[in-house]
Amino acid sequence: MGQTVLVREQVDGGTKLLARLRDRGFGALGACWGKRDSDSKLYLFIVWDGPYGEYFTPIYETLKAMEPEWSHVFEKVRQEDVRVIAPTTPLARGLLDLYDRYPHQLPLWEGSYNFGDNEFLDSVFVYPPELFAQPAPAAG
Repeated sequence: MGQTVLVREQVDGGTKLLARLRDRGFGALGACWGKRDSDSKLYLFIVWDGPYGEYFTPIYETLKAMEPEWSHVFEKVRQEDVRVIAPTTPLARGLLDLYDRYPHQLPLWEGSYNFGDNEFLDSVFVYPPELFAQPAPAAG
């Protein structure tokens, strides 16, 4: 794709993807779109709260299987558009800190944002923490 500008349809597609993953049992702690200085491509970074295998194989397999479900071409988030990261990475720690410090100021759409530890992203959209809340179990 090689694009450098994040558009509304990508944000909407990411919202749908994160909801679908949550509904399939993949718990995320947070997510944002962004472009690292070292790369000219936008990625959807997902902080995954799950078992860690090599390259997060289960979640990437699920992403690949979901590709035919997209009905809007501009909202489509492909497997290669996603980077799953552990909560211990500098980017994830910065994102989770943002959730802790400014929960009522999200979502955040910025031209650039410094997540700390030299994790600076351009074309940033941070999803609100409410998107990752797991549904409460039904009273029984």
